[in-house]
Amino acid sequence: KLYRDSSSPADSDYLGQIKFAGESDTGAERNYAKITGKISDASNGTEDGIIEIAHIKAGSQNISARWTSTELHLLNGTELSLDDDQKIYLGTGDDLEIYHDGSHSRIVDSGTGHLIIQTSELDLMNAAGSEDMLKATQNGAVEIYYDNSKKFETTSYGAQFTDNVKFDNPDTAGRDL
Repeated sequence: KLYRDSSSPADSDYLGQIKFAGESDTGAERNYAKITGKISDASNGTEDGIIEIAHIKAGSQNISARWTSTELHLLNGTELSLDDDQKIYLGTGDDLEIYHDGSHSRIVDSGTGHLIIQTSELDLMNAAGSEDMLKATQNGAVEIYYDNSKKFETTSYGAQFTDNVKFDNPDTAGRDL
């Protein structure tokens, strides 16, 4: 138990640290990692704490993560990395899964209701980020591309095709569509 006995505890006070030390290849002692406990809110009845995790990164101490009572925040270039088939689950019943199965990247919504993406502009691009596949703009057009060339878009008067339209069904020949 690390305990800080303070006559005037305040927000941001350090409560204690666990340091993980070792030697560098020159024999110099280094703190390679540390876990720090801090006070976020010292107000009686609404107390909150913080855990910070730090590592040496490129020779300097670096706070990698800060865990508060409301979130885990990865900092200073620290990323979340999961192996194949390791899933991120969201929802009380794990209704939403995000993962890579080794061959495909998947977003699986198995709960009730719809999978809703809210944005003012949506761009679907190829994996390299160099070719448009679909664009949708709030209060505007939806554009569909083939090989990075726009072929179809919605407009204020309906829809517009950029190139030819081919109908495989002969019953549609000569009809307004």
